[in-house]
Amino acid sequence: MSLIEQFINEVKMELEVKGLNDITEDELVRYVYIKLGQNFNFDLRFYFGNNKTRIQMYQESKSKSREEKMKRRTGICIDIADVLEYILKKGFGINISTERDIDDNQSYPHVYNIVTNSKGISYRIDLQLDLKYIQSCSRTKHFGKSEFDEKKDVISYSTLEAIDRKIGYIDKERYSEDYIDMLRLDLDESDSFVDKARGAIENLEATPYADMGYVERFGYHRALLKRLFPIPKEASKFNFIECYYERDNNEKDYQFCIILSNVTNINEISVYMYSMEERKYIGMTLKEFAEKTEQGLKTIQKVPGLQKAINSLRKEKNGINGKNDSEAR
Repeated sequence: MSLIEQFINEVKMELEVKGLNDITEDELVRYVYIKLGQNFNFDLRFYFGNNKTRIQMYQESKSKSREEKMKRRTGICIDIADVLEYILKKGFGINISTERDIDDNQSYPHVYNIVTNSKGISYRIDLQLDLKYIQSCSRTKHFGKSEFDEKKDVISYSTLEAIDRKIGYIDKERYSEDYIDMLRLDLDESDSFVDKARGAIENLEATPYADMGYVERFGYHRALLKRLFPIPKEASKFNFIECYYERDNNEKDYQFCIILSNVTNINEISVYMYSMEERKYIGMTLKEFAEKTEQGLKTIQKVPGLQKAINSLRKEKNGINGKNDSEAR
């Protein structure tokens, strides 16, 4: 049995166990959409790749088998839309197609799906763009939209919420951002921006999360901080820095950091690096972060004040080494 056939059978069994055999077409599409979104991650090679790499990957995806795509569980928009179409069409008889975004003039244009239900109502679904929301148990932003204008809802938020309750997607009848809104109320009582920012970063994963991919997790964290700090002047003080360690097999171990730009003292905590092991951000000073770069950590974006911290660190080390050399003499 292929992985796609196995996935289809799992959905049918789950629906039967949950007593959802009588769900509507739209509810069935939603169920498969959520389940597949919990099992796919965006491909890091494409995310970090240059234009040449992206074009090559996009072209290769056109000839890649669906079974291979399902096995890897990572992909780009064209992979995810293709697998979703096949599962819904072949497994459940849904009228669905894959469409190219005509406004995307890149050499690797974005694609999404259009569903037409038995009532003749068509709507747009874009699973790749919703991965970060699904994997954090949040309200999706790209399901049930007009095929001609993504800003218009064909399926309303209230209808989607009712469906999500019915199919068991919402944990304890709340989306994760509802907890974040509660956190915002607590943060409002803090005196300074730095206190609020630190409190927010330290509690970004205060609710249970699914096993999120790199792109999904940090894309969602950016969205949460934007939600918590909607004022542009405050939002601009968060610097999102991607870094990596190079491994022996030429693979890269990517890390993600949030740096508070208004903390200028290199000996004060201003850098938060995400720890996969502890599932939270670990605070450190800019000097401690500089130490990591001296030990092999490479940054993709420019880090404000980092060179100053590195110079200070090297000066301290040279001073200590010079003192030890003189004592030895």
